[in-house]
Amino acid sequence: MDILMRAWSYFATNILQQPAWMIGLIVLVGYVLLRKPWYDVLGGTLKAVIGYMILAVGSSGLVNNFRPVLVGLGERFNLSAMVSTPTSDRTR
Repeated sequence: MDILMRAWSYFATNILQQPAWMIGLIVLVGYVLLRKPWYDVLGGTLKAVIGYMILAVGSSGLVNNFRPVLVGLGERFNLSAMVSTPTSDRTR
């Protein structure tokens, strides 16, 4: 029973809490339910995981580069604009 709990704990911590791997798992299940060949399942899963990672890097870069523009606009024109991020309370 201890082995099952350790396996579930590992799965819950490393797969279910990582958005890219969770999307990959959903795509994997979808391809398996569609009875696609193994190479389509593998390719589709990898494309989904890598695509989500690229999207996350691009969006974080956009937010980080746009934040100083909003701060400058706020100071120049007395506006209160902010990019809403989970860390926005700590970086302002």
